Amino acid sequence: MHFQTFSDEEAAELNRNCIPAQFAGSMRVTHEPASPDQLMPLLRLDTTGRPDVADFIRVLHTEGLPPGRMPPFIYSGGKHPGALLRVDISEPVRCAFNVFLTWPDDEIALKLMAASGTLCLFVGNEYQWEQAMGLRVVQEELFQMIRIWEQHSQD
Repeated sequence: MHFQTFSDEEAAELNRNCIPAQFAGSMRVTHEPASPDQLMPLLRLDTTGRPDVADFIRVLHTEGLPPGRMPPFIYSGGKHPGALLRVDISEPVRCAFNVFLTWPDDEIALKLMAASGTLCLFVGNEYQWEQAMGLRVVQEELFQMIRIWEQHSQD
């Protein structure tokens, strides 16, 4: 697990350099007509100024992503608790970006990510699967951090 405590200056720098999330929460999805709805952790990204990210997701839908890729999270505590998602992929095209989820503001999305082991990133103005990218999450690491964040918020 990667853990780091960010200073005020580092947190401000993160906020300047990360792609902002327009929405962090959940979405109900049905995989088959007869299956029950499931909650999926969802991040809708504001890619204004980063057309390469939207284009990267478009390319993924035509060429696919090599299997076994799991972008690392860097977890933070102290005055700036949260999870920094670092996506840095070189195939099928090169694309790198960061998203910072804060605790407790993004609690719903973080808890659903831990429970499901997945995260769905959307770009664009509509929730269309052609504008989405799914990521796997190391559940035990995230559960561990959630317990730490919850303990510190009670102190």
